[in-house]
Amino acid sequence: QNNPISIRYGDVSFIRTSISNLMSLACDQARDRRRFSVFAGHAGLGKTMAIDEYCRTNDHAILIKGSEQTASTQIVEQLCRALGLTKVVSASTNIERIIYALQDSNRLIILDEADKCKPNALDPLRTISDTARVGVTLVGNNQLVDKLKSQERFELIASRVCFWPKPMGQITIEDVKTLFITLTQNTLNLEDESDKWWVWLHKRVEGNARELVENLLPHLLKFSGGKSKKIVNKLLVNQIFAQVLNKPAA
Repeated sequence: QNNPISIRYGDVSFIRTSISNLMSLACDQARDRRRFSVFAGHAGLGKTMAIDEYCRTNDHAILIKGSEQTASTQIVEQLCRALGLTKVVSASTNIERIIYALQDSNRLIILDEADKCKPNALDPLRTISDTARVGVTLVGNNQLVDKLKSQERFELIASRVCFWPKPMGQITIEDVKTLFITLTQNTLNLEDESDKWWVWLHKRVEGNARELVENLLPHLLKFSGGKSKKIVNKLLVNQIFAQVLNKPAA
């Protein structure tokens, strides 16, 4: 007897999308050029999952998870920890040790949620990148672009950026189809499998991976998976959005 398919936050397997492909390119560009790259996009596109997968498969990557509490001190602490360095009281000594450890190492530093960090969080990254000659990739929501163009400390980074694609607003229609079929293991009974269905579904989830994967698909599997085999169509999807997710059709 097959176990029911479960989609839970934190347990979803990585699935390659256009977002993860572009993210990998941004990371590789920063590493190859020993400069900064920037990847910005709306929330819910799968940026963090793409970064986690890149770091899992590339030993040269050093991942720093940013937050509203992340300032220069936290950046230095995380780098010391990642490099196995004993942190001392002197900030300048810590940075010197980090530079020595990374000098011409061909490694890459990735700061996720860079848009949430305090402005001085980028100061040590700029110094370390310039002196140790290592690349840095900044990942965040669209506010990251605004900060890089308007805030003084962030502006110091902008001139060092070698790869900066247009901020991503949505995943592609093909991404929606790939995620849908892969995560449901192609077990749902679709009323329509034409291109029109996937175009409609892409629009209904607003091109957002989180909306599709974490919000819609678990309910579709509950109502239409297993023995139910209820037909999946626009009516059912709209019912789920309206009655379960409080997002009626416009």
